[in-house]
Parts: sequence; C-alpha cells; structure tokens
Amino acid sequence: MNMFKKILVVLLFVAAGVGATHTAFAQGRRGNGSAKGEARMEQLAKELSLTAEQKAQINDLMANMRATREQNKTKQLTQTEWRQQMKAERRVMQEKMKAILTPDQWAKWQQMKADRKAARGSEGEHPEQP
Repeated sequence: MNMFKKILVVLLFVAAGVGATHTAFAQGRRGNGSAKGEARMEQLAKELSLTAEQKAQINDLMANMRATREQNKTKQLTQTEWRQQMKAERRVMQEKMKAILTPDQWAKWQQMKADRKAARGSEGEHPEQP
C-alpha cells in the first residue's frame, strides 16, 4: 500500500506540473501576438520598401481591424454571418491597403499573398458551408 501512495503522489505532481505548464504556455502565446505582428510588419516594410508614413498608416489599419474583430467576438453571429462579415472586412482592408501603397507595392503585395497561398496549398482553404 505504501508503494501505491508514492505512485499516486508522483502522478498528482506530474498532473499539477502539466496543468501549470499548459497555463503558462497559453498565457505566453497571447503575449507573443504583438511580437509576431511587429515582426510581420517589419518584414512587410522591408519587402515593399514602405515609408515611415505608410508603416504608420498600415499599423493604424491593422489596429482598427483587430479592434473590429474583438467587437465582433462579443456578437452572437452564426458561422455564415461571421464569414460574411470577415469577407466584408477583408474587402475594406484591401481597398485601404490599395490607397496606402503605390501601384508597384500593391502589385508586389498581391504577388506575395499569391505565393503564400500557393505555399499553403489546400491546407489553408476552407470549404464553403451550405
């Protein structure tokens, strides 16, 4: 019986450690979102040769998009409504990006997106729900 208690105690410590690690990982992931966004922005700025003004405008655009998505999370939308709303937001973002970028930058950005989509393949595609 003594051996059973030791095994039980070890299992409890392992379970507690896994739970604590999971919690720390989840909290850490949320904190890295802005770091990832900043890294992507720097890469975009480099690849498109963005001016400081363009970077500021795009940062503002992305911040507004994030705020809108956060607001939409509080709404109770069906999956179809949510998809329609996301499509509309992407269209608005595309229009605003086109106004911010020069024609050459716009063309290069479109090519970058197409390349990313091709590299992702069918993995990133989601079938339309009826």
